[in-house]
Amino acid sequence: MYTSECESGCDSETPPLSASRTPGGGRLAGRLLSVLKAVRATGGSATLTEVVQLTGLAKTTAHRLLADLRELEMVSRDGEGYRLGSAVRELGAPREEQHTKRLRNALKPVLLPLHEQTRYVVGLGVRSGENVRFIELVYSERYSPVIGLLEEPAPLPGSAAGKALLAYPPARCAPGRGGRAGAEREEAERSAARPELGTELARIRSRGIALAERESELGLSAAATPVFGPHGQPLAALSIGAVPETFDVARGCALLRRAGLHARRVLRRPLPAADRWGNEF
Repeated sequence: MYTSECESGCDSETPPLSASRTPGGGRLAGRLLSVLKAVRATGGSATLTEVVQLTGLAKTTAHRLLADLRELEMVSRDGEGYRLGSAVRELGAPREEQHTKRLRNALKPVLLPLHEQTRYVVGLGVRSGENVRFIELVYSERYSPVIGLLEEPAPLPGSAAGKALLAYPPARCAPGRGGRAGAEREEAERSAARPELGTELARIRSRGIALAERESELGLSAAATPVFGPHGQPLAALSIGAVPETFDVARGCALLRRAGLHARRVLRRPLPAADRWGNEF
């Protein structure tokens, strides 16, 4: 059932437009696009009045189009205004590599028990150029305030997960960068510029664990271990983090090593290409 959401001063209520009732599908598509552009142009939450002013549409028409867009999850209602919805954000996001998606799906069962055992933030990070990016995070309500920061790509040397990945040449190197030899040369250059980092990376390779006593901006202590593929190539980093006063380094690292071994056993098998219903991941 259609429920009016029109602001004060709106013309008489009319059901949302539908392609079956509206001649000129191209014109309708153009109007829908103009409404989306108007919502985006406000930089936040656009009121119906603002949409009307920016598009030049009649208020009843703009209202009906916004109702249609809400049904498609292309806009969402925020009090008296409208924001771009989840469907638009998904369309605008880069398509996740199939390999990364399969990696996340394969290792999620490893992350969950580690979180249950520690109650720490547990993450799975992958290398993205000179940054580390978490493709999966498991956390409790206590750590919700910092999750937004963790979701942002961060420089490799600035976190435990990043250093765990930085300690080993990447599994895939960008074309023209010299492959594995190029990656090792870059590490040598980085270590020459920052000798203390080179010493730390050698220590990570020796013990299999990277530590960060207090990660920048987050106020968390963290540890991470690399996750290797079937041919010994580093695919990701498994990370745990908590506020320093609750972070048990010895116990956390022991559980992290165990989880890393579990992850390696999982990755010895081919990553699944489809679910039980035949849909590709």
